[in-house]
Amino acid sequence: MRILVRLGHLYHLASLGPVADEFIRRGHEVEFSCEHESKRVLGIPIKKKRTAEDKLRNMGYKIADQKSGLDIVLTGDVLPDPDTYAPASFILVFHGKGFKNLVYRNLKRWPEIEYQIMVEGPHRKKRMEETGARGISQVHVVGYPKLDPLFSGKVDISPIIDKYDLNPELPTVLFAPSHKPSCIDIIGDSICAATEDINLLIKLHPFSWGGKYAPHRHHRLYERAIRGFDHARLVSPEDRNIIPFIAASDIIVSGVSSTIYEMFAAGKFGVIVEVPNRLRRDSNPELDIEPAKLFEGVWPIVKNPKNLKDAILEALSPEETVCARAAALRKELFFGLDGKASSRIVDIAEGCSKDKQKTS
Repeated sequence: MRILVRLGHLYHLASLGPVADEFIRRGHEVEFSCEHESKRVLGIPIKKKRTAEDKLRNMGYKIADQKSGLDIVLTGDVLPDPDTYAPASFILVFHGKGFKNLVYRNLKRWPEIEYQIMVEGPHRKKRMEETGARGISQVHVVGYPKLDPLFSGKVDISPIIDKYDLNPELPTVLFAPSHKPSCIDIIGDSICAATEDINLLIKLHPFSWGGKYAPHRHHRLYERAIRGFDHARLVSPEDRNIIPFIAASDIIVSGVSSTIYEMFAAGKFGVIVEVPNRLRRDSNPELDIEPAKLFEGVWPIVKNPKNLKDAILEALSPEETVCARAAALRKELFFGLDGKASSRIVDIAEGCSKDKQKTS
């Protein structure tokens, strides 16, 4: 089969890369594109598609030179131009599985387009039905392909420890705020003072560096803040893949980032910063589900930064009853946290291709 891995942005590679690698391992022809990489400079958006695709080439991936003749399009978001790829089958592995309702909104815009939608657990499949987002698509519960390298023991954290000079004798807190809605406006630089005597990794969303979808003040705030704290490290925007940082960290502090889901699936704990669920212009809320409600009684919830330090200490030493509640919720949210989600996705894709050949 000929497969196009359509990345919206380069950081989506963390979600789609394990699936692409499994296609390659099985001998399929796999090509990449990166459609929307950009950066805003002096208020002007600058396209970075060529730069992004050069980076993919340097990683050993082949870049697509045409969109016709495809059997499969593997995408991390709903396609804005599906007719361009006809008659290929569409495999959707949403790049950010979490709390926002973006994927549901986008699917409902084009209900007549069929996707094979891969979800991490029964909870997400149920929400696809309840929101009316499925349309004519099929939903498959496969697990968490983004975390396959973690569960299969393929993540080496030593480069992270060395590059960011982490003290191996201390626990590590990962501060990973979403770009929008963001807990940055609530927490600000207080995360640095709340984590003294602890390793602190500040991993901003790529959009918080680009200036197009979030303001440049996001990264400038922490570039200034870490100067006064020897334990705090601001992760380089070049280190896009969150998975090694999840592996290297003990807990996370965040508001609505999908990294919360990923840390939780990895069996770790964290602190939820409660972020208001504001209405969009279409009168729909930004969040499908509020993290503070989902994780109530499992992770500490913070509304005021003055309570952040105590919450971090609580998350670092969860009680047995809390661990039991976390295990039950993890079972409810996720399926097959075994490093084989990508293999299940490729099995489904190969089956779809055979079915299409029989009917053509």
